[in-house]
Formats: sequence, C-alpha cells, structure tokens
Amino acid sequence: MKNKIDKTTNWYRIDNAGKLYTVLHKPNCTCVFRIAANMKKPVQPDVLEKAINDLKPRFPSLYVRRKSGFFWYYLEANKKQVVLREEDSVMNKYIASNINNNYVFAFYYYQNRISFECCHALTDGYGGLELLKAVVYRYLELLGHEMKTENKVRTFEQEVSPAETEDSYQKYYTENDRKREKIPDAYHIKGQKLDMSKGTGVIFGKLDAGQLNLVAKKYNASITGYLSALYTWSVWKTHCDKIKKNEPINVCIPVNLRKMFPSETLRNFSLVFYSSIICDNNTTFEDVLKKTYQAFVDGIQKDKLQTFLNANVYMEKSFRIKYFPLFLKNIVIGIASVVIGEKNNTRSLSNLGIVDMPECMKKHIIDFECSNTTGVAIMTANNIATISFSREIMDTKIEQFFFSALADEGLKVEIQSNLKEEIN
Repeated sequence: MKNKIDKTTNWYRIDNAGKLYTVLHKPNCTCVFRIAANMKKPVQPDVLEKAINDLKPRFPSLYVRRKSGFFWYYLEANKKQVVLREEDSVMNKYIASNINNNYVFAFYYYQNRISFECCHALTDGYGGLELLKAVVYRYLELLGHEMKTENKVRTFEQEVSPAETEDSYQKYYTENDRKREKIPDAYHIKGQKLDMSKGTGVIFGKLDAGQLNLVAKKYNASITGYLSALYTWSVWKTHCDKIKKNEPINVCIPVNLRKMFPSETLRNFSLVFYSSIICDNNTTFEDVLKKTYQAFVDGIQKDKLQTFLNANVYMEKSFRIKYFPLFLKNIVIGIASVVIGEKNNTRSLSNLGIVDMPECMKKHIIDFECSNTTGVAIMTANNIATISFSREIMDTKIEQFFFSALADEGLKVEIQSNLKEEIN
C-alpha cells in the first residue's frame, strides 16, 4: 500500500546533518543531546525496559546501528534489545556502541526520571522527543493506566508512514541558489576545562512558563528571542574585559524545518541561523534585544533557509566529495566543522517549545527537561519552563548572571545541577 513503509527495508543512508555528527561523535566531543521526563512516581525499570523495546517496530529509522561503507557510513536495523541503565550524574556522555548493543542512543532511569540520550547523527530534538513521548505513553499503558492519544503521541501498534523515515534534506533540495552566508568569527568562552570524556556539566533553572512569557512580552519579544538576548547580554557583562573590539557574540539558533516544509520525518531536519551581536561600553540590554529581534526576522526566512539547505546538500552531492573514500571524507568533514561551525559559534540556544501531549500523560508527569553538549536548551511542559546550561568549563559566571537577571524580573527560579565539578 502506498501509505505504508516497505518493511523489507533494513538500512538507511545517513542524512545530511547526520553525516557531520557521525564524524564528530567522539569521547571529547560527544554531539549528544538529552531529553528527560520527570514522573510523579518512581520508575519501574522492568516495565520501562519492556516499553522501550516494544517501540522498536514503530521507529525503524531510530532503532539502528551505525555501519561503515566504502564511501559513507549508513544505518542498519539493530536486532538486539535496548538495555535500560540506571542514570548517574554524568550527562550527555559519549555513547560507545560496543557497550550499548550497537545503538547510538541510550535510555536511563533515576528515581522518578526517564532519560533519553542520543547522538545527533541519528535524529534531532523533535525526533528524540517523539520517541521519548511514545516510550512514556507505552510505559504508562503497561502499568495499567487508561490512555488516549488525542493524536498527540505515536503508539506501538500504529503503522509506520514512509514520511517518517525519509531524508527530508534530499527531498527539499533544489538546484537553485546555494550561496552560504558568511558568518564572522565569534568570541569563544574560555576557562579551566572540564573533562568532557566524563560528560557535560549541566545547570538547570526551572520557572513558571506563564510568568516567563509575560516578562518576554514586556520586552516585545518571544521567549526564545528574549532568552537569546539575555544570554548575549550575560556573556557581555561577564566577559567584556576579554572580548576584543568588534568581536561578535554569536548565538547559534536551531530551526525545526518541519514548520516550514511539509515534512513528517523523525530523522534530522533542522538548520541554524546566528544572532551575531557586537557590544561596547555604550550598549544596553535594549540594544541587544533590538539586534536579536532583527537577527530572528532575517534568520527564519524560508528562502534563506532553503539556500542554506541547498549549500549543505550540494556539498554532499558534489563530485569532488561524493566519491572520496570514507577515511578522506572524515578528514574533510572534520576540518569543515572547525572552519564553518566552531569558529562561528559562541554558544547555541535551542528551544524545543511546549511538549504537546495528551491529558492522560500530563497527570503522570511533572515536567520535561533537555540539554545538549555545550549550549543553552529550553523546554516547557505543564507550565514549567526548564532552561539548561551545558558547559565544558568550570566557571559559572554566565549562568549566575543569567538566572539572577531572571530573578530580578520577579521570576522564581529553582536551580539544579549534576555537580559535574565533583566528578571531574
């Protein structure tokens, strides 16, 4: 049938973004993001592990293992079971496939928390959230709770749509303009390094989402725009003595392309734009807000994102790269990530938005939280906004200034941390 996936398919080409993250995924640069659901009751591990493995047929493009071809890596169906582990304080750590039944994601539990960590080579935050929602839904179902999807969650008995497994970068690539916008080299935050091979240091701030929205509206900004401006301001106020004249603070903002293109893929389908702002001693927070607003207006234009998509996919299709053997591609991609990516980026700021889930799930969940390798991540559920700072340095001046600024706006902020310094 046209609307059903070919179940004989047991491998997938890695998508355009996945090719980059596959090369970069190393113990000291994990490219791992984390999404977690904090439940109202302690987790029952045996039931949760069954729920995780029940979802394998429903998410065929995610329950895979990475394989090496001569020209590219690819993903192959993984027949092994997913092993649930108890979570420790090490977050966003390197996922070693040889001790993880060859999966490039991992599930953990700790007291009342269910956590999903995944290498970006496999999917983005949207795909990861959809899988975690489905696992939590199935877990509650196995516990005997009455469940109704309200068309807000994928269930294990549903047929898989081909649209969920497609490579949307390839689908929406065009031969039109491929010009890549030049981004100025960014200020890079420096300090005493944490041991990234042991995971990321994460600080969480939890606050009332409705009140946060009111503060953003006071500044005529969206929540993402306001927090991006506040982050830029926090970097400037805590590092102005280290930032060179005319050196911009570049905040990298991921964009979920599914909101602009009719895609249902559960694989990677996002791009980024930059809020690039130069500050000086005369700059005010209001100035930063105005410049951030304009960066958002310019950055989320569909034609500009289409051009960026074309440029990325063209490089993959280029004859000069396409037939390089894999070991040479790894070298080229590694160099390109430094030249094009790391030099441009002070930090990333990603907002996964409000978790859309049925009422039957909401009553069992306190909130959701997310984090990435080195950046700011925001997620909202049950009117609780969780803002996480992932970092690779010991110093926490930026985080302190940021959350203090929110408190000065009258917001009550609950701070949590994985106390990375104690395990470094």
